[in-house]
Amino acid sequence: MDLGYLERRVFHLKYASAEAEELFNMSVKRFPDNIYTELGGFEPGTPKEFVVWDRPSRILEWEAFFVEYDNPDYKSRLGKLKSHAKQADGNQSKGSP
Repeated sequence: MDLGYLERRVFHLKYASAEAEELFNMSVKRFPDNIYTELGGFEPGTPKEFVVWDRPSRILEWEAFFVEYDNPDYKSRLGKLKSHAKQADGNQSKGSP
């Protein structure tokens, strides 16, 4: 696969910083073929942030993900995302021999 040009984007978490690790895990489920993602800001006093390296054509999808989940209503949105992920995992299990 030719990866071509990659773009780096840093997303600073405004609301979901307490659940940043959970949000990171959800992003891996949402973007299973992501090129490279890291979570930063574990040092005291530093803001949580996601660093994403991906194809430029996918950056808009990443922006939409963070708009959807890093907002004042993030806790209920994370709960919905987790329930969708559990349903998807259950459906995969049912289809497996």
